[in-house]
Parts: sequence; structure tokens; C-alpha cells
Amino acid sequence: MKAKIVALLLAAALLTLAACASQQAPVAEQAAPAQAGQERAVEGEGMKIAALDSVIIDWSNRDSGQAAQPTWITEFVVYNNADAVTETFRLDPTAYVYFYSTKHRSLESARFDAQQFGAQKLAQEFKTYVMRAASRTMEQEQVNRLEEITTATKVSVAGNRQLTDFWRRVRTNDGGRRTEEYIYYIFWSMDRSIYNQILRKYVNEIIGQLPDTNEKKNIALAYADIEKEANTREQRNEAQFQQQLQLQLKAAGDDQKRQMAKINQQTARNENAAQVAKTQVQAESDARFAAYKYGTPAVAAAASTTAADFDWISALASDPGLGKK
Repeated sequence: MKAKIVALLLAAALLTLAACASQQAPVAEQAAPAQAGQERAVEGEGMKIAALDSVIIDWSNRDSGQAAQPTWITEFVVYNNADAVTETFRLDPTAYVYFYSTKHRSLESARFDAQQFGAQKLAQEFKTYVMRAASRTMEQEQVNRLEEITTATKVSVAGNRQLTDFWRRVRTNDGGRRTEEYIYYIFWSMDRSIYNQILRKYVNEIIGQLPDTNEKKNIALAYADIEKEANTREQRNEAQFQQQLQLQLKAAGDDQKRQMAKINQQTARNENAAQVAKTQVQAESDARFAAYKYGTPAVAAAASTTAADFDWISALASDPGLGKK
């Protein structure tokens, strides 16, 4: 009962955070420049996004008439509609499709990061599925140990096919500070059988690192649930997309503080300081365990987010080309 109460309080706090984040700053109008023969990034008066006044000033294949906001990208990235990708590229409907996004001051640097770290997002998703399944049968101490292992375990992507890339150059005015950055996307696909092979390899690597035989058995027995969740792609609405972004951004930003609290606990020079650090670490542990065990998919995804995931989440949050249909 105590864990359920913690989970409800956590969910309420996270939802409040998401709501506040969308209301703290005035809403700004934005759109790609309207030029003869060019398609605007957004129809009508432009797109609204909280906190930043951003405008798309250039994008992929603009000179060839490419839209600044292709419908299939919005459908997939915002609404999680994989059909938009499989239909656009005439893929097998069962194919697994995913993307990675990043932002940088130069186009080449943005492209390099997107190509190098695309598997990072896949690993983060796998981690969420494993942690949610494990929390149903494992104790909190065991889940904490598992989280350290899953965070360090990488995904080796083989058999994937790059479908396309897409970039936007965005000019942002944030409280008088003006910047220009490239937001870069790469989209991949792979056969569903290959995707499941990669998932099984990831889970087997985690099982091999667990010190306790019962823990190994728990994860092995939970594999069917892990695979089922990994192969279920539920569509979402705009509000759910924005909520998950805000929660993940907060979690990514807090991860470094979390690590510092652990260091402080180990190195505190007096009993009072050590107790404060210990209390902070325990509170984080309680909240994350409750998020995995009782939270929604969005809350669980935020709980599994680390500082290493900040770049691609930040790129999504700052892209004015994404939003309402």
C-alpha cells in the first residue's frame, strides 16, 4: 500500500511538472519563411510552442519543394503512428521502424551525432521494458541493482536499414538570446525478426550480469512480457507526447544530480551531511521504483531516462516543426 501511495504522489508530481513547464513562458508564434514556390512549415498563422520563440529558416531539400514539415514525420514522431512510415516507404507492415534526433550548431556535427548514437535510443527503450517487467516480481533493492546493469548495457544494432534523414535549421529567440541550430533526424527500419533477436541478445546480456540465480530466473521468465511490450506500439495524442518530453527532459537533467547525491553519500565528512545525502538517494530510489511498478508508460520512460539521453529528447522538445496536425 505504501508503494502505491508513493506511486500516486510521484505521478501527480510529474503531471504537475509537465503542466507547469507548458505554462511558465508565453506562447510564441512561429513559421518557416514564406517564399515564392516554397511551402510554409505550418499553415495559417504558424505553430505554437511553449517557452521559446523559434522559426524554421531552412530544411532538407528545400530548393526541390520539400515541405518543412512532412506529414509522415509528424505522424510518426509525435503520434507514434508507424503506419505513416511503412506506407511512405512501402515497407512490410510488420517492420520495426525507429528514429534518432539530435541538434548541433553545425549540420555535419548534427549528422555525425545522429549516426553514432542512434542505438542509444533503442537501448533506452529496451531498458524501460525490462525494468517495468522486473518491478512486478522483484524487490526494490533488486530493481535498483538491475537498473545499474541496464543503464550500462548497450545495444549492438545489426541488420537495420537507414530509410532517410531529414534536418531543419531553427532560429530561436530565448529571452533576447538568439541562436541557430540544426535539428537532425535519421529514420531506420529492420525486419521484426531481427528486432526481436537484438532484444533477446540485450536481455541475455543483462541476465548474464545478474549476481543472483533467482534474479536471473525472474528476468528469463519475464521475457515473454518484455517482448510483448516491445512489440506493441500504442499511438498517442499531442498532450501525451508533450507530457512525455517534459518528464524525460526533467529526468535527464536530474540524473547528474542523482549521481552526485550518491557520491556525496559516500564522501560526506560528517554524520549529518551523510544522512541528508542518504535520504535523498533513498527518496529517488523509492520514486523510480514506484514509477516502474505502477506508473504509466510515459512515467516509466522518464524513470529510465539518463543524462546520456538528453540530446535527442532536447532536439524533439526544441523543434518547431513538430506539433498539432
